[in-house]
Amino acid sequence: AAASGPVSSPFKRLLTYSPVKKQPGRSNELSLSLLSEASQNLLYSTGVTRVCRRAKEIENKPFKVLEAPGLLDDFYTSSLDWSSANVVALALPQTVFLWNATTTATIEVKDPQQQSIDVQSSKKASVASVAWRPGSKETLTVGKRGGIVQLVDVSLLNGPSCLQVSLHTKRVGALAWSPLGDVLATGSKDQVLWLYEPRTSQQVTQVAAHKQEICGIKWEPIDGNLLSSGGNDNMLLIWDKRKFTLPLYSFSQHRAAVKAMAWSPSHKGILVSGGGTADRRIKFWDTGVGALLDDIDTGCQVCALHWSSNLDEVVSTHGYSQNNIVVWDAQSHAPIVSLRGHTARVLHMAASPDGRSIVTGAGDGTLRFWH
Repeated sequence: AAASGPVSSPFKRLLTYSPVKKQPGRSNELSLSLLSEASQNLLYSTGVTRVCRRAKEIENKPFKVLEAPGLLDDFYTSSLDWSSANVVALALPQTVFLWNATTTATIEVKDPQQQSIDVQSSKKASVASVAWRPGSKETLTVGKRGGIVQLVDVSLLNGPSCLQVSLHTKRVGALAWSPLGDVLATGSKDQVLWLYEPRTSQQVTQVAAHKQEICGIKWEPIDGNLLSSGGNDNMLLIWDKRKFTLPLYSFSQHRAAVKAMAWSPSHKGILVSGGGTADRRIKFWDTGVGALLDDIDTGCQVCALHWSSNLDEVVSTHGYSQNNIVVWDAQSHAPIVSLRGHTARVLHMAASPDGRSIVTGAGDGTLRFWH
């Protein structure tokens, strides 16, 4: 995709097409040796027919590959999001690029505040996370390493307007809008979780949520009242925004950082979470009663999770040591297919507006699009 204007080094190849390389000798089948005995048994349970049928339907290679040089191999950032207007936002350390999946046009979103930043402050001004605001095709939220959160109107071609809020004192690596787009949740290395309401006189509510950096946050999509947060303290917390003082539940079963999480779009209160390198597990929860429903050993670091809005399936992306993408049957919790192509940790994932595709970003400096 040709950029709309000149892009200076080192981003000359940014968001340009790269040929999809064939990988001889590698199949799309998941190595069962990486799974627990219980998960292997699930694969051969009553759901095996459905799982095998779906495995044949899913393409085992990406349909598009874009070069993204400069994409950091950093577990504590959230560098990808896909808007309802079919635009992918990609955060690089010093800037944000937008790639229109309909027109293939690429635009660099220049920070209106960047001109006044000196060299010493450039690290604090670098980008750590991006998230599109639901219900708005032009509002992109940007989290900075220095604790700043920006709401950027990217529709203004002559230079985006920006609402800048100082919510944190350290890196803002986690952003999540409520389903209606009225409340923004932000998580940071300063261990604070903020709820920010731009439509109601910019009211803010904060809570000291974790004992270490907050890695991930997600809203429950059905009624929009529940919020999950995961931290580098290995904790998974469940919050109710109407009683935002203490968590409803504090789950300590993970043994590594909890960044990856996804709520079921069709079963209220059902959540899946994933742990880092020392944990490697995917856990299914019923937050209505605070119960652990299932625990799956994936054999590798869990970086991101997505629950399909079209099919009752969960997609997970992984780091050490497989660097792959796995599709799971959400009913039996059996693995359907493993997708390979990235050569480094698959840290980031976002879904298309129609729910039929995902884009993954890895430390190998590529974005890969999968059906």
